[in-house]
Amino acid sequence: MQPLDALTIKHLARELDVKLSGGKISKIHQSHFHDLFLHCWVGGQARHQKLYVSIKPELAFCTLLDNTAFLSFPKQPQNFCLLLRKRLQNGCIERVEALEAERVINLHISNVNAIGQTVAYVLSLELMGKHSNIILVDAATGLIDGCAHGVSSTMSQHREVAPGLAYTEPPKPTKRPLAALTQQEWMAALTAVGTDDAKTHAAFLAKTYAGFGQRILEQVFWVAPGPEAAHTLLHELMGGSHLAPCLGFGHVGDGIPQAFSLLDMTTAALLIPSALMWQRCPSVCAMVAGYFLPVYGNRQFQQVHQQLAQIVANQLAKLDKRLAELEASLETEAIETLRHKGDALTAMLYQSAEVRPGGQKTIEACHPQTGEVMTIALDAKLNLSDNAQRYYRLFKKAQRRAEKNRAFLTQVVYQREFAEAQNDALNRAETLDDLQFIRQDLKAMGWFEARRSGGSSKKAEAQPALLTVTSSDGFSLVVGKNHVQNDWLLGKVARGHDVWVHVQHMPGAHVVVRTNKQAVPDQTLLEAAELAAWFSKAQHSTQVPVIYTEVKHVRKIPDSYPGHVTYTHEQEIVVSPSDALLGAAGSA
Repeated sequence: MQPLDALTIKHLARELDVKLSGGKISKIHQSHFHDLFLHCWVGGQARHQKLYVSIKPELAFCTLLDNTAFLSFPKQPQNFCLLLRKRLQNGCIERVEALEAERVINLHISNVNAIGQTVAYVLSLELMGKHSNIILVDAATGLIDGCAHGVSSTMSQHREVAPGLAYTEPPKPTKRPLAALTQQEWMAALTAVGTDDAKTHAAFLAKTYAGFGQRILEQVFWVAPGPEAAHTLLHELMGGSHLAPCLGFGHVGDGIPQAFSLLDMTTAALLIPSALMWQRCPSVCAMVAGYFLPVYGNRQFQQVHQQLAQIVANQLAKLDKRLAELEASLETEAIETLRHKGDALTAMLYQSAEVRPGGQKTIEACHPQTGEVMTIALDAKLNLSDNAQRYYRLFKKAQRRAEKNRAFLTQVVYQREFAEAQNDALNRAETLDDLQFIRQDLKAMGWFEARRSGGSSKKAEAQPALLTVTSSDGFSLVVGKNHVQNDWLLGKVARGHDVWVHVQHMPGAHVVVRTNKQAVPDQTLLEAAELAAWFSKAQHSTQVPVIYTEVKHVRKIPDSYPGHVTYTHEQEIVVSPSDALLGAAGSA
């Protein structure tokens, strides 16, 4: 993961200064202590600018956003968020600047307090890896008014960060700044390395001097025609010349970039010892957003996916254990054995002396049906007759428990089918929206408790976006890829004359062929079946049985989970899973 370096932050701050200066802060949100969202109205640009800041140790960045769909805000805001709203809401951003050779951006903000006085604040965004922080400073006193997270003397020997303390800038590096080297000193340092390798030069300079990361130095050496030209190019880049932000992808169409650069790497592709495909970005903000947001979204997806997968795995383990217990309690042979023991003891009443208190704990008797000798455990405090009655009571109790457990067994089987379907849905989930629907299913079953600070559920309650493709005959095929979508598809979208398609005896998507009361061609039915097999647990199989029937013959099972149905008048077709139609997919 390539972190933001001081030079990139310097140019990022320049862009933010142009786009945010004079803007009025209208909204302030935090989804967690490690991020911040500012909604600013900039009159001259006649539009809102949305500044997002992340101070996660592995993802410290800030940028302007166009799409904020990935953000979810809690109903109860963080305490620091409440403080920022009190101090900065409706305030004006005077200017944005970066500390020289530091990974810190300062937003200078003026506002009017409760008694009508103009007050000035500095919102310091420290994007320094594990030391990242957001700090609000009273510009008049220089005291810290609030921070995203405090730093005590036991956590850092360099400086403390807490409300009421004087704000001090991050400690300066003890190494000499690389930007201070003259060309002669630059060449002398490279000569001492003893090689012409650009990567070795960059690693040496980044380790020996302060101010630049190894990645940006490597890129400077790749683009510049020689070591002397690299010194000139670096200083010109610091001043803003040759600024051409780019993103490097592993291959064309890859959604997650692997590198970024302030230089135009597309024109120097033949000189770069890298397999990356470089694409130009319109601005530094766009470059930062293009690099960090996909990684942020991917990590968020992995975290939620792992959390939901663990919940489903735990429930499957519990259900398997419960299923084994219920099946054991329903074993007729074990229940009948209790009655047989009572019968055997009753038969012995006239053949053996009664067992008195303190007597024997076991007795051998003949099985009343097979005649085989069996050993029967006795309660030594009871006589032979009472022991027989005890076994008859246990037999009746086991019968009653079995009747009750038969109903429980049906529920557990339903729940296990649901858990298997959720496990399959997790394996096929591709976006956070897919996971949100799965989370909603788990909440409906009582398997997932939302955190108190959890985000709004508006997205989960909204109408789900169904996948729609067109068959080669022109029929619409609508796919529900999870239980919420399946429930919505059958309950709100499908009509009785439409055709319902599903893999047989296996978790998978519901596919509905919109017929408009027309006969469905065989080719369309085949394509719908292939699609149903593709979005199922049998995606990697070759011959998959798929059933189909009219929607009017499909019924939801009462008191079962969403999307769980029963059906009649079904027919079967065997297909190989295929996603050939997905290139023309849309939303219903």
